Amino acid sequence: MSPKRLTAIVPLLALLIPGTVLGEESVEEAPERRGSDFVDTRITFVFSDDNVFAGPGETLVNSPAPDFGPRDGNFFPFENLDSRDSGQETLSHLVLYRQMPGYLPNLHTEAALVLRTRLFGPGNVSLQDDGSYIRMALDVGGGGRSALPVDPGQTSADGDPEALPRMETGDRNIELVLFPYTSERFRLGYAWDLSWGGRDIFTEVNRRPVPALRLQFNHPVFYAFGGVKTTQQVQATADPSDDGYNELQAFYGLLGGFGFRPIDLMTWEVNGGYFQSGTNRKGDVEGEPVDTAGVSTRLSLHQGFQARASADFRLVRNTPELFDSFLRPPPPTHERLAWRLSLEGSMVMQSLGDPDRIGGTRVQRAYAGAVSGTLGFGNTRIGVDVLSRSLGYMLINVPGLDPFNAFSEDSEQTPEVLAALSAQYTFRGPRLTPGALVGVQFPATYQGLIPQVPNQPEQLAGEQVVVVRSADNWELLPTGEDARPIPSFKLSLRWDASPMLGFVGQVVGSYDDNQVRLVRDDRTGIPRREFRDPLVLGFALLAQARF
Repeated sequence: MSPKRLTAIVPLLALLIPGTVLGEESVEEAPERRGSDFVDTRITFVFSDDNVFAGPGETLVNSPAPDFGPRDGNFFPFENLDSRDSGQETLSHLVLYRQMPGYLPNLHTEAALVLRTRLFGPGNVSLQDDGSYIRMALDVGGGGRSALPVDPGQTSADGDPEALPRMETGDRNIELVLFPYTSERFRLGYAWDLSWGGRDIFTEVNRRPVPALRLQFNHPVFYAFGGVKTTQQVQATADPSDDGYNELQAFYGLLGGFGFRPIDLMTWEVNGGYFQSGTNRKGDVEGEPVDTAGVSTRLSLHQGFQARASADFRLVRNTPELFDSFLRPPPPTHERLAWRLSLEGSMVMQSLGDPDRIGGTRVQRAYAGAVSGTLGFGNTRIGVDVLSRSLGYMLINVPGLDPFNAFSEDSEQTPEVLAALSAQYTFRGPRLTPGALVGVQFPATYQGLIPQVPNQPEQLAGEQVVVVRSADNWELLPTGEDARPIPSFKLSLRWDASPMLGFVGQVVGSYDDNQVRLVRDDRTGIPRREFRDPLVLGFALLAQARF
């Protein structure tokens, strides 16, 4: 969005602050709280280089000389598994928020217009909806607080889920949440990097809204929910002469799940859904439905910590008692040993074209899982994460390596596997927190017939080993070569100048022997593939204010 449009919109939104959503009428003599401000703000200043051994054009991720600004190459796949952001962005949320008691006894209402704004550079500002919602909750008994997080992803300032201030609802209530535009905060799965069922589950890339509703019952030891999402996208039909060919059609998604805490140390959760993802665009199966269905589950064992949940699932509120939750102070001192262990798994099925049978379709299954552990004692915190995703799971939002087609039965795929060990210690006096992270990635691979790409040299066609880093980042290895593991490390030192301002220095390194470039043979003039220098070493010095 251009700065001109942004400066026009923000004052207009500010006019909404004094009034109520429904106009001037309000509940007489009833207490109310409202807030309208920019919250969860992060202002980051960075001096960095993602590879001191390489210059422009010499690496897979382009690496200019050191300068001010974040670099994409300074992040590893096993960092921030529970967040959509890297942590080095400059962004904020404009939240126009109001909560009021209802006319009916024990009825509580709230609503928020949530706009996420992110700065990329002069004249390059993004402004978009980030989960605006209407929420209504009816107490049905009890007077305490729920033992389970009724707000998925509700987290404290140090990143550990705990009871944050919220509406004055009891521990037994029925709540209805309506997302009128964007429902990315209502997804399936638990760790953000393994979650699914967002807007990308619908196959047509467009800017149309994906509204949703969620109805949930909360109890001290369990919760259960059901929900619906819809969107509009262009449909294909088997006969291009049909009136509905390439016309907008409504597509639905159904979601549901529950959570149960039989004892204080254990939480078990299950959710799943079915989505009309779209219609197939492949010529021999054009118009066939692309459906996606799956289930996710997580078992959490914990003492001193609560079950981990991503803050990106959380409903955004703007009340004074929540302001401190947007700060990022060092982890608290643990007087007693605290620990948390979670095991998560997902299985998703998609109906796609069958490349081995003309005019046929096939259900392709995809899997993902993760084991995560955290140990806290004194001023020390240690974390372990192991994650695996099948190649099909990494590509469910495309869908497929060859879009809209399942893998051929003659092909072979290996899953992506990540493992990381991290540790940090906080010196309370000088407010210094050194940290270290070591990890290894076994990248996902595909071996079989390579889908045709524009201007592909003839010698690159046929069976090849492909390293797939993400849906839009894959590389063909030289003939006869297999993928190799990628070890990485990160060393960091953080100094907290105040509760809102911190300075961080970090060094990152990896040995990625799967980076390939295409060069022309001087003698024959035929392009060939060769490995790039695998050693990568980068650094970053940053200051970040959060409030």
